[in-house]
Amino acid sequence: MKHLAVFLLTVLAVIACQDSTEPVGIDAEVVNGPSSVELSGDTRCVGTLTGTFDNVFVPVGKSCTLKNSTVKGNVKALPNSKLFMRNNRVDGNIDGDEAILVQVRGGTVGGSIQIKEAFSPKVLGAAVYDGTVLTQGNIQIEKNETGGILIRDVHLKKGNIKVEENITRSSFNVVRNRVAQNVQVFKNRGTNQKYVRNNTIGQIVQCKENQSPFVGGPNDAGDAEDQCF
Repeated sequence: MKHLAVFLLTVLAVIACQDSTEPVGIDAEVVNGPSSVELSGDTRCVGTLTGTFDNVFVPVGKSCTLKNSTVKGNVKALPNSKLFMRNNRVDGNIDGDEAILVQVRGGTVGGSIQIKEAFSPKVLGAAVYDGTVLTQGNIQIEKNETGGILIRDVHLKKGNIKVEENITRSSFNVVRNRVAQNVQVFKNRGTNQKYVRNNTIGQIVQCKENQSPFVGGPNDAGDAEDQCF
């Protein structure tokens, strides 16, 4: 009987210890510093993040600066988030779906960059610039209403650039890029000046139905159509 009582007390003590353990939620953050929580191979980024990761995502409404990092998979900015990228290597894709802004400065991307359906009329909402290299994929910037779009000094070794159905408030620049295949700039609106010029394009540059003022060249391309030359 004595041994049974000892056994029951031991079991109750173990249960009590288990019940007192606090769960770690995916919303855990580090105040005044970087924040990341890994869950099933995905790293949540809030604040500033540096390191090596499988995949990175920016939660809804949060802001992330990812710099000097290696991402073996993809980077994704969720709705109403802000993503600033500086000199990273991303083996997969970079996606901004209804994010306030996605800015990619330098580094290499193995897949594609897609920024779409943002509402950010006061900021530079879509930017890929300053020596960013895409080794395989494309740049697609579509259906954003934003302060500005910038694609400048980017090298696409195999892919295309497509900028379509955006509304800009202050700036629109697709300039000084080296593109292996095609550049398409279609149906962009806004009363600000729009530039597509000084690009070196392996195949065709095609610009059509863009609201004036619009400057479509000069560009060095295999062929130029409509508003571009």
